[in-house]
Amino acid sequence: MVLRTRFALVLVALFLTSLVTVSSAPSTQATPTWNTQLVDPKGAGGSIAIDSQGNPHIVYYYSYIVNDSSASQMKYAVWTGTNWTIQTIDPSGSWGSLALDSKDDPHVLYNVGNSLKYAVLNDNSWNIQTVDSSVSRGTSMALDSNGNPHVAYFTSKYPENYVSDSVTQTQDLNYAVWNGSNWTHQIIDRVNVFVGVGSPSIVLDTNNYPHILYNENVVFEYYNQYEWNNLSFYSTDNIKYASWTGNSWQIQNVVSNSTGKGNLVLDSNQRPSFCYIDVNFSYSPSPNSNSFKETHSPNYIYWNGHGWLSRVINTKPSWSGQTYLKLDSNDDPQIFFYSKNYQNASASGLFLEHWTGSNWNTQNLGDFPLENSRYYQGTENIADTVFDSHGRLSLTYDGEVGTIRGAPIDGDLTYATIDVTGISFAPNSLLLLTLILVIIFLAVSLLLYRRHRKTIFQNEPNV
Repeated sequence: MVLRTRFALVLVALFLTSLVTVSSAPSTQATPTWNTQLVDPKGAGGSIAIDSQGNPHIVYYYSYIVNDSSASQMKYAVWTGTNWTIQTIDPSGSWGSLALDSKDDPHVLYNVGNSLKYAVLNDNSWNIQTVDSSVSRGTSMALDSNGNPHVAYFTSKYPENYVSDSVTQTQDLNYAVWNGSNWTHQIIDRVNVFVGVGSPSIVLDTNNYPHILYNENVVFEYYNQYEWNNLSFYSTDNIKYASWTGNSWQIQNVVSNSTGKGNLVLDSNQRPSFCYIDVNFSYSPSPNSNSFKETHSPNYIYWNGHGWLSRVINTKPSWSGQTYLKLDSNDDPQIFFYSKNYQNASASGLFLEHWTGSNWNTQNLGDFPLENSRYYQGTENIADTVFDSHGRLSLTYDGEVGTIRGAPIDGDLTYATIDVTGISFAPNSLLLLTLILVIIFLAVSLLLYRRHRKTIFQNEPNV
């Protein structure tokens, strides 16, 4: 009886071990399927949010031509479950940013000329306010627990007839918040600008304190490698981080010589993290050295409570466009980016780099149907990326539908979702579950075996 019990345990253990081996072996995943919907043939620059019912909301600008010049309107589209309903927020405006409050009401930040505007939908009508009438560039918005907007943006305030005596200019990083009755403003930092610093990224912690990630240009002089003695300029970015302590702003210069800054994310401990492209380059300010080299390395960086730590992404695919960072339930990073492979078109697509706890897992999510990019060849033109409450991925993208005086005219705003059956966000979950079941089964079997031995021993006659 004892031998039969042991033999049965061995067979079960071998069977479960084979399951672990199968689950840990590489498996062929189904090709992800992209489902797309055309939202507006003249729409571009869409910002997307998913409401509590899983329906997408998009703000975008409607592009059109007036007197041989381009113009735009701010539009708002929402999926009702059967169709898109579209309304005009403002007869002017562009580059909108969308956030939904706890009631699923949309809040929109956008530009009209030199002014920064804020609009919120109340009782089927848009309440529009001016946040700042200065020259504003690069904006980001987050809503606090009361539904009040917090805004980070850059302004340039130059006197009339201003002429710069430098290759760089300056812009102010501003912070504005609506307190329920009026806007309050602060200037956080002044940065150098050469070719543009893009948009900041703002998030709020559990105390409704703001955290802002932003760039500053750094310029180097070098002699052009193609034209002897021709002095040129090369620019990289410093990535800076500002956080409000409740009494003051703390500003850190986190990364030097970088590009491609992604969005800022706070983990479950309210610690910041983001991804970026590290730039390594060599140059010489001398005409005797006719060389300039640069390499790019994608990195993920996070604050561990004492300092900034970096994880290099070893796969180093050909990155292009904006990166998007999301943290899983274990605070491990998931980084989404579009990669264009010019030698092998089938290798292009939206990629996911997922940190599994010990290494990066790379997954190609498929090349979704991009719009024709005649003006900017090979660009991915993804406007925004978002996830619903179940972790399902959605995005918006657009393309060029024509040109005017040599400049592209945007349009064909498209909403795309991915078939989740073709994507695995937790590649080790089956392995972990199987290991847990093995441990539980062996523990219970061992307990039953010991009880069985004890019963036999108690029933044996004394000698």
